Amino acid sequence: NIVAVREGESSREAIVVAAHHDTVRSSPGADDNGSGVAALLELARVLSPCRFRRAVVLAALDMEELGFLGARALAPELVKERKVTGAVIYETMAYSSREPNSQFVPPGLGALYPGQMKRIRRRQSVGDWTAVIYRGSSKELASRFAEGLAQLAGRDACIALRDPADLPLIGGALKRVVPAVRHFARS
Repeated sequence: NIVAVREGESSREAIVVAAHHDTVRSSPGADDNGSGVAALLELARVLSPCRFRRAVVLAALDMEELGFLGARALAPELVKERKVTGAVIYETMAYSSREPNSQFVPPGLGALYPGQMKRIRRRQSVGDWTAVIYRGSSKELASRFAEGLAQLAGRDACIALRDPADLPLIGGALKRVVPAVRHFARS
């Protein structure tokens, strides 16, 4: 792992932003996840003159494709020193297309997220949006992140999706019945 910390001015709390720098076999790695690391480096540049109440931890994680080993090593070290109040994980951010029918979503997603899929279909499945995947415990952080993205890139730039494994009532069953759900919010 490669970790940079901008200490907070008045708090033990921290916000973590991370990406992983490994990739899967036979992949060029540009989108998964060189794009996330590039965005992390740009964030470091943009934030460098800023001061914050909370610490900001930027982490380029290793061996995420091999069982999240980088994150599993980093998390216990972070919580020893600070209270982590939120995390944003950059993952596969490089793909974008303005062509109709250039973005496909897994079959059945419309049953879980009818409003979001309606927005995607209304825009002819153009692949120029970012999925913000979150758990219920991070809804506020995800909402603020999505609002910021919408301010910068437009109302349709972001599709917010709660991790299906975290959905009330059906999340646990989905993990058992549809194993792919476990990978929906891997990072």
